[in-house]
Amino acid sequence: MLMYALASGDTGFVVDRADRVSVTCEGIEQAGPCSGVAAGEVRSGIPGSAWRSDAGGIFSDEDYAMNLSRYREASRPELSDEYGTGALRLFALGSMARQDGRAYEVITTSITNQYPSTGYSVSEPFREAHVFYFHHNGAGWRFDGEKAAAASITAVDWLSGTCSQCYDYWEPWPS
Repeated sequence: MLMYALASGDTGFVVDRADRVSVTCEGIEQAGPCSGVAAGEVRSGIPGSAWRSDAGGIFSDEDYAMNLSRYREASRPELSDEYGTGALRLFALGSMARQDGRAYEVITTSITNQYPSTGYSVSEPFREAHVFYFHHNGAGWRFDGEKAAAASITAVDWLSGTCSQCYDYWEPWPS
């Protein structure tokens, strides 16, 4: 369903299932959603972060929907590499134990030449992976947030099937 929603531009499918987080900022953060924010300010929304980086944010529904749209629109299906076509596609499913249960990971990939969170273009196309986290709350599936590996060197972790920091279970999706 996630890939159908992304392919059709139905960002509401993801946003409507998102569990929002709230963070009270300390006012000393150098990176992340509280960078440059006064102590005591509360940031609420959909969490997103960059793999192997301190970068991250808490996005409003509108901003997150825009990021998803950019991700879909920026794929370069005419390109390919050792991981296949540059078109946005489901690459693997994974899961990881966590304190409150198990996170289920939908690992997607594409080749692009722009960063979805900003829309900024770069000169050389690159392979990226986006990991969408879900959990089941007994009544249905809920979206927990996203992690982007927005560089070929970091995307490999998610696409290799061998990253113990990424998942404890990983299975490639048939092409």
